Amino acid sequence: MVNQLRIFFAHRWAMIAVGMLAFVIFSGCAWRSKIPVDPMTVGAGDRCFIEKEQVVHADQLYSQMGSLDLVARYLREQDQWRSCEVNEAIYRLRKIHDLP
Repeated sequence: MVNQLRIFFAHRWAMIAVGMLAFVIFSGCAWRSKIPVDPMTVGAGDRCFIEKEQVVHADQLYSQMGSLDLVARYLREQDQWRSCEVNEAIYRLRKIHDLP
C-alpha cells in the first residue's frame, strides 16, 4: 500500500515537472519571438534596390524642386513608390549631391 502511494505520487510529480518544463519552454519562446513585419510598411531606415531610371527620375525631380523633402513627398504621393524605394532614392541623391 505504501509502495503504491509512493509510485502514485512519484508519477504525479513527474507529470507535473514535465508539464512545467513544457510550459517554460513554449511560453519562454513566445514572449521572446518577434512579430513579423510587413515589408511594405517598414520604417524610415529601410532601403531596397531601385533601378537607375528611378534614380534619374528622382534626380530630375530634385533639380526641379530643390528639396529632398518635396521629392520624397512627390514620389510617395504622385508616383506611389514604396517607402524603402523613396528612402533609397533620397540616400542616393544625398550621395550624388554631397548633401548631409
